[in-house]
Amino acid sequence: MAIHPDPETAGLTKLAFLEKRLVESGRLNLEDATALPDGCRIEGGRVVFPSVGAFPIVLSALLYVPLVALGMLYVFEVLIRVATSEYARPSLISYVGVPSFALGLGIAFHWVRDRLKNRYYAILEIGVGMATAAQFAREGEALVRILAFLAGIRIIVDGTNRFVTFSGIWKPDT
Repeated sequence: MAIHPDPETAGLTKLAFLEKRLVESGRLNLEDATALPDGCRIEGGRVVFPSVGAFPIVLSALLYVPLVALGMLYVFEVLIRVATSEYARPSLISYVGVPSFALGLGIAFHWVRDRLKNRYYAILEIGVGMATAAQFAREGEALVRILAFLAGIRIIVDGTNRFVTFSGIWKPDT
């Protein structure tokens, strides 16, 4: 079943994002942007939409974080199976390819986190932290399990900090 948006609503949405880009680039005054909602303001050269309050944002996090954590547990299972398979042998390709792939992912995640400042990245980060901490329950070396648990806590703390900052619930002192 295809969703057919209302043409008028779709046009207004496109106009609002066009005006947002024009305001951020300095080619249009915020007061003259009629398609943007009332209460918009400029912070750090970016148009900030009015907040809907903390409750819906926190509720969305409480609903999405467990789902993300379950998804990340599945990803960890797949990665562990690949790492213990016969294909994970030391070779020139693995010594160059794996770090290069990790570098590319790291750059992409850094861009999403620090450039877009999206609260959904923070939800993903909290879910990864929960899945990392859950590795404590896996069989293996005690020290590795403890380090995985502590790393998971650290990731959750960073994700929570980004979530409350990116969602506008809490503004750090500058």
